Formats: sequence, C-alpha cells, structure tokens
Amino acid sequence: MAAAVSEQTKLLVVDSPQNPTGSVLLHEFPEEIRDFPVEHDLFVISDESYEKIPFNSATHHSLATLDGMGKQMITVNGVSKVYSMRYFQLGYPDAPLNLIDPILRVRQYIRTCAPSLSQWSAVEVIERTPTARSSRCLPTGASASSNAPDAIDEMTCPDSTGVFYVLPTIPDGFNEEDEFVWSLLRDAGVALVPGTVFRDIGERCVRIAYSNYLDRIDEAFDRLETWL
Repeated sequence: MAAAVSEQTKLLVVDSPQNPTGSVLLHEFPEEIRDFPVEHDLFVISDESYEKIPFNSATHHSLATLDGMGKQMITVNGVSKVYSMRYFQLGYPDAPLNLIDPILRVRQYIRTCAPSLSQWSAVEVIERTPTARSSRCLPTGASASSNAPDAIDEMTCPDSTGVFYVLPTIPDGFNEEDEFVWSLLRDAGVALVPGTVFRDIGERCVRIAYSNYLDRIDEAFDRLETWL
C-alpha cells in the first residue's frame, strides 16, 4: 500500500467481508493497517455491508473499533445484503460530525432522503431480527458451494470465509472471461459474472454468487461440470 501512495492519494477503501472473493480480513490485519492512514494523512472508508455473513470460524472486525481510527474513519453499511432487502436501497454512514456534515451537503442535491417506507421497514427488521436473515441460510450452502469449483478439475478457487461469493479461475481452454461466461450461459443456462468487472483482481476468473436455494446451486454446478 505504501508503494501506491502519492501526493494525490486522499482515501483508503477497505472492503471486508469482501465482494467478489468472499474473503474476511484477519483480526491481526486491521491492527497492522491502523497506523497507515495516520502516517499518510488518509481518510478511510470501511465498507462493512456484509459484516454479519462470515462463516467457517471467521469473525468480522470493524476498523472503527481500533484505537486512533475515529477522526479519519467513515464506516458504511446497509440492510440490502444481510437482511435480504436489496430493493429498499437503504444504506448509512457512521463518521465524526465534521465528516458527516459535508457528506449531507453533497447528498441533499442527489436525493432528498431515503423513502420513509424503507426507513421504517429497516427499523422493524433490525429490531425484530436478532441475526441477519441471509446468514441463517448460508453456512451449509457456503461450505458446499465454496468447495464446489475445486472439485472441478479445470477450475481452482481460494477458500471463502464470508459473504456468498467465490472467485474461481476459468479453464485454460478459454481465451478470456467473457468468452467463458457467454458460452456457459448459452450452452448450459448458468449465469456467472466475468471477473474483469472487478478489474485486475478478477483477471481470468469468474464470480459465483450462491445466494440461492442449495438444490439450485447444486444443479448449476452439475451443469457446469457436465458442460466442461
């Protein structure tokens, strides 16, 4: 990260649990980067939209809980992912007042406020739901689905420890991600996302989302393996 910082660098963005890899930062890692923004005079945006969906013994650790991070820290979150309320379009920042004020000034010219229906629905869901709706159905499907690409000889996949995504490689017989994705959709009826949507991290990879019923996920992997 230090090598990437220049005089124009103003912001460090941290995304954990992470889309598209499904990775969760280790507890030790946030401690290591705590001093980095201070040393380089950077603001930090921590996207924690998937905070309630770690699994396989992984634990989410918010950067905002670390000593010394408060003055430069903006945590963003929402209800779309963990409470399966994606169409309500409701998110929120947590930051010091000196940062919230300019955020609100910019925001008011984009949209006046979130619809009252979304706001009251979120209050109701958060107060009545002790655990995230999405997380209750994920552990079984997650462990099965994150291992599935590795069971296919032509693909390899890093371990997933959070969210409902994995980022396996594409087989060697394909020149690029788009070719693989479109061919799979046309021939087998399985939809994936080309990894290049996520820039360099997704080169020669595809993102698989397993936020669906387990039998449908199993069928998709069966189709994929048969097609290959």
